[in-house]
Amino acid sequence: MHPRERRERPVAAALVLALLALLSGPPVRAADPMPAPVMTPLPAGTYRLDPAHASLLFRVVHLGMSNYTARFTRLSAELALDPANPGAARVTATVDPRSLETNFPDPA
Repeated sequence: MHPRERRERPVAAALVLALLALLSGPPVRAADPMPAPVMTPLPAGTYRLDPAHASLLFRVVHLGMSNYTARFTRLSAELALDPANPGAARVTATVDPRSLETNFPDPA
Protein backbone atom coordinates (compact mmCIF):
# COMPACT_ATOMS: atom_id res chain seq x y z
CA MET A 1 0.00 0.00 0.00
CA HIS A 2 1.30 3.45 -0.90
CA PRO A 3 1.99 5.77 2.13
CA ARG A 4 -0.42 8.39 0.78
CA GLU A 5 -3.24 5.80 0.57
CA ARG A 6 -2.68 4.91 4.23
CA ARG A 7 -3.19 8.56 5.24
CA GLU A 8 -6.29 9.09 3.07
CA ARG A 9 -8.19 5.97 4.17
CA PRO A 10 -8.80 7.10 7.78
CA VAL A 11 -10.02 10.48 6.53
CA ALA A 12 -12.37 8.83 4.03
CA ALA A 13 -13.61 6.42 6.70
CA ALA A 14 -14.28 9.31 9.10
CA LEU A 15 -16.27 11.13 6.42
CA VAL A 16 -18.35 8.03 5.68
CA LEU A 17 -19.05 7.53 9.41
CA ALA A 18 -20.06 11.18 9.80
CA LEU A 19 -22.46 10.92 6.87
CA LEU A 20 -23.96 7.71 8.23
CA ALA A 21 -24.46 9.38 11.63
CA LEU A 22 -26.31 12.24 9.97
CA LEU A 23 -28.45 9.94 7.88
CA SER A 24 -29.34 7.63 10.77
CA GLY A 25 -30.73 10.48 12.87
CA PRO A 26 -34.41 11.35 13.16
CA PRO A 27 -36.18 11.69 9.81
CA VAL A 28 -36.24 15.15 8.36
CA ARG A 29 -39.72 16.56 7.87
CA ALA A 30 -40.55 18.67 4.87
CA ALA A 31 -41.29 22.25 5.74
CA ASP A 32 -44.92 23.17 6.24
CA PRO A 33 -46.49 24.18 2.94
CA MET A 34 -46.63 27.87 2.12
CA PRO A 35 -49.89 29.48 3.21
CA ALA A 36 -52.15 30.72 0.45
CA PRO A 37 -51.69 34.42 -0.32
CA VAL A 38 -54.26 36.75 1.14
CA MET A 39 -55.90 38.93 -1.48
CA THR A 40 -56.55 42.44 -0.24
CA PRO A 41 -58.61 44.92 -2.21
CA LEU A 42 -56.74 47.74 -3.89
CA PRO A 43 -57.85 51.01 -2.35
CA ALA A 44 -59.13 53.74 -4.62
CA GLY A 45 -57.02 56.85 -4.77
CA THR A 46 -54.23 58.69 -6.47
CA TYR A 47 -50.85 56.97 -6.56
CA ARG A 48 -47.72 59.06 -7.18
CA LEU A 49 -44.28 57.92 -8.35
CA ASP A 50 -41.59 58.25 -5.68
CA PRO A 51 -38.93 60.39 -7.41
CA ALA A 52 -36.22 59.24 -4.98
CA HIS A 53 -36.58 55.71 -6.32
CA ALA A 54 -37.24 56.35 -9.99
CA SER A 55 -35.36 57.18 -13.16
CA LEU A 56 -36.15 56.84 -16.83
CA LEU A 57 -33.47 55.03 -18.84
CA PHE A 58 -33.16 54.55 -22.56
CA ARG A 59 -30.64 52.86 -24.83
CA VAL A 60 -29.70 53.47 -28.43
CA VAL A 61 -27.63 51.02 -30.46
CA HIS A 62 -24.38 52.73 -31.48
CA LEU A 63 -23.08 51.54 -34.87
CA GLY A 64 -24.41 48.07 -34.16
CA MET A 65 -21.57 47.37 -31.72
CA SER A 66 -22.58 48.85 -28.39
CA ASN A 67 -25.45 50.48 -26.52
CA TYR A 68 -25.47 54.18 -25.69
CA THR A 69 -27.35 54.61 -22.39
CA ALA A 70 -28.79 57.83 -20.98
CA ARG A 71 -31.39 58.75 -18.37
CA PHE A 72 -33.74 61.46 -17.23
CA THR A 73 -33.47 62.26 -13.53
CA ARG A 74 -36.49 64.55 -13.05
CA LEU A 75 -39.82 62.96 -13.77
CA SER A 76 -43.21 62.48 -12.20
CA ALA A 77 -46.10 60.12 -12.73
CA GLU A 78 -49.53 59.74 -11.25
CA LEU A 79 -52.20 57.04 -11.38
CA ALA A 80 -55.80 57.87 -10.48
CA LEU A 81 -57.58 54.60 -9.77
CA ASP A 82 -61.03 53.49 -8.71
CA PRO A 83 -61.18 49.67 -8.62
CA ALA A 84 -64.96 49.85 -8.92
CA ASN A 85 -64.54 51.64 -12.28
CA PRO A 86 -61.20 50.57 -13.84
CA GLY A 87 -62.15 52.03 -17.21
CA ALA A 88 -61.95 55.51 -15.71
CA ALA A 89 -58.35 55.08 -14.53
CA ARG A 90 -55.95 57.84 -15.62
CA VAL A 91 -52.17 57.85 -15.88
CA THR A 92 -50.15 61.02 -16.38
CA ALA A 93 -46.39 61.30 -16.67
CA THR A 94 -44.09 64.30 -17.04
CA VAL A 95 -40.39 64.20 -17.95
CA ASP A 96 -38.10 67.25 -17.72
CA PRO A 97 -35.91 67.11 -20.87
CA ARG A 98 -33.31 69.32 -19.17
CA SER A 99 -32.62 66.51 -16.70
CA LEU A 100 -31.02 64.30 -19.38
CA GLU A 101 -27.77 62.71 -18.17
CA THR A 102 -25.49 61.04 -20.67
CA ASN A 103 -22.29 60.59 -18.62
CA PHE A 104 -20.37 62.31 -21.42
CA PRO A 105 -18.85 65.81 -21.33
CA ASP A 106 -20.72 68.67 -23.02
CA PRO A 107 -19.45 68.94 -26.64
CA ALA A 108 -19.58 72.78 -26.52
